[in-house]
Amino acid sequence: MKTISSFVIAVALLFGVMFGTSSIAKANDVDTVKDGVLAMDKTTTVGKAVGGYDFFTNVKWQSGEDKQGRKFVFFDAEFNDKAMEILNHRLHMISYEKNGVRRDFRIGDMIFVNFSENSQEDMKSYKCFTNIFSNLKFSNVKYHQEFVITNEGFKDGFAQITFLDKDDKTIGTIKKSMLSDIYKNDIDLNGMLKSVLFGIQLACDNAK
Repeated sequence: MKTISSFVIAVALLFGVMFGTSSIAKANDVDTVKDGVLAMDKTTTVGKAVGGYDFFTNVKWQSGEDKQGRKFVFFDAEFNDKAMEILNHRLHMISYEKNGVRRDFRIGDMIFVNFSENSQEDMKSYKCFTNIFSNLKFSNVKYHQEFVITNEGFKDGFAQITFLDKDDKTIGTIKKSMLSDIYKNDIDLNGMLKSVLFGIQLACDNAK
């Protein structure tokens, strides 16, 4: 029996070397996050919340380790057709209004960006901004969310949303977590658009 047990252990160790025990550990890290819960909402697991989100497609989970030995798990996802249709519809709802010496881009009472006619620098930025805005349309949006593995379990980490045009070129990126939206099965389009348009305005300011 000892010989057989030793043989089984030896084979197990051999397979571990052949196929990589680190990959097994990484799979466990992914399971730790997917099967775990966040303090913000303990009524469901992270995996079920992400998997049941109505606005994602092509969700892929992976794990890794940084140069300092910290383990992390992350998922990448893309907005599905439903989300893209809503996002571009909301984009076209943004109106231009002249308010005294101020030129506003807004939806209702929410101002996304504005420019002052009293500032020559603002007017230069305005021309740059309107040129980009008039042709703006999102063809794809990608989301990246990281979780840091800790001794106690895990915690949410870096998150980023990337907006792409029809040529798959990056229009802009914003460092913003969507976990709250995911758990509510909702999407904060106004917040996203405001961040993107502010980024375009900033780029035009820097290009003056």
